[in-house]
Amino acid sequence: MNDWGIYILSILSLLFASCNDKPTSSFKVDHLSALDSYQQAREILKIAIEFNGGQSALDSINFMSVEYNGMVTAPFQGYNTDSLHKKLERNGSLQFNIPNNQYLNEMQTSWPYFNDHAMTLTTNDSIYFLNKEGQTYHSTENNHSDNVWKQRLTPLIFKALSENLSSLRYQDLITSNQKEYFLLSGLLNGNLCDIYINQSNYQIEKISYLDYHYAFGDSEINLHFDQYEKINGFNMALKNTQEINGHLMRDYQFTQVKFQDQTDFVKIIEDYRYVKPIHQSRSPMEIVELVPDVFLIKNILNQDYNAAFVNFNDFIVILEAPLDNRASQVVINEISKRYPDKPIQYLFISHFHDDHSGGFMEYLKQGTKVIVAEGDEDFYENYRSYKHTLAGYGEFQNAPLIMASVNKNGMTISDSHLTLEILNIGPTTHVENILIAYIPEHNLLFQGDLFRTPREGEPLETIRQEGITLFEYINSNEIKVDLLVGVHGPVGAFSDLERAMEQSTN
Repeated sequence: MNDWGIYILSILSLLFASCNDKPTSSFKVDHLSALDSYQQAREILKIAIEFNGGQSALDSINFMSVEYNGMVTAPFQGYNTDSLHKKLERNGSLQFNIPNNQYLNEMQTSWPYFNDHAMTLTTNDSIYFLNKEGQTYHSTENNHSDNVWKQRLTPLIFKALSENLSSLRYQDLITSNQKEYFLLSGLLNGNLCDIYINQSNYQIEKISYLDYHYAFGDSEINLHFDQYEKINGFNMALKNTQEINGHLMRDYQFTQVKFQDQTDFVKIIEDYRYVKPIHQSRSPMEIVELVPDVFLIKNILNQDYNAAFVNFNDFIVILEAPLDNRASQVVINEISKRYPDKPIQYLFISHFHDDHSGGFMEYLKQGTKVIVAEGDEDFYENYRSYKHTLAGYGEFQNAPLIMASVNKNGMTISDSHLTLEILNIGPTTHVENILIAYIPEHNLLFQGDLFRTPREGEPLETIRQEGITLFEYINSNEIKVDLLVGVHGPVGAFSDLERAMEQSTN
């Protein structure tokens, strides 16, 4: 089909769409040249935007706020199906009231960060997006990059595709699950993606791409979109699920979406733009001895991730394997400098989340025994089967994995001067199975993601349900805690947790 044919066909399709509540399409082009494929993809995108609300409605989406709940993060294999469907509740209790001079206090911020372009907030319950001049600003408790959310919210997907028109190509008209889809390819967040657009209503239902994940290796990632509603004149999918290598990883249900007027946001930005940022830069890595023979490795790879190690008489125990194998190599090298003749006998992992367990395979080469929560064993077993060809290595597939599973009875490691108690305190709202480590000689407790001690100058974080679970477990079991050490943030005291509990009660 020549260019005129494509043009006439697109005009007829637009006219037909304007006269019918349920749009249809007659696109079907085979054996396209590269130029035809590009032009065809542009026409399909143009019509899809019109069917979903129009270019003017899409252009008006400059400032938006989103509340969500139900974020599933489950092990890939061997995970209880009932548990998989227990959403980790993130109850959308916050309202987006603008303008408001008490805004920061009312938003229950974990920390505010400001720059000269827009305002970003991290809250306990919500993700907020502030878009200025085409850039999406946001912050979540997991600190996803801004561009990731261009793959979560369908209006932003349309915007991103429009901004990368040169990468668009029409691939085929395919049938899947008794539906017909236009299959396009284009750049989103730096990845070349396949975009599946439903032929009958021009809604995006799936995005698929290949990527490398430091923990899961070579990954096929599929994003699915459902439950479309027209918001502010443009269709938006309120349900978004993410699969990695065929396994459900995240499930977002957007419960509240608002598109604000620019002046409302500018008012907030102007009010707070010149507040001094709490975090001027990333802190350098350092190793501190918390108590005799217990060390904290802070800010691994200059990020907000800590690990600890305990020096027993004849061996070392590592607490947590955050980030990736590069981070573990750094930890192993630092330990070998101090204790070159001691083996790393045990690795404790609080929970399976990839940012806490992603570096565990590096320890397998040391012959280290991995301590995990009962119920998550298959997750670590399957870790080794993931291929890492995109990163240029795959040696972990042959490394032996020796595990110790910890149930409600706990586990104890001790020698003549130190005792390390491993306790299973799950289920929590963060994950079902989770471990904490306790050294009774020093009343020191190590935990991951249950509570974050604020840095100097930061407001006290509003305690989440998993923090309440930790507090209640400590009290009910009469565990004396002086030092509260976390994978994130600075070392705190039990009094910080008590203050957070008191604040939530008040």
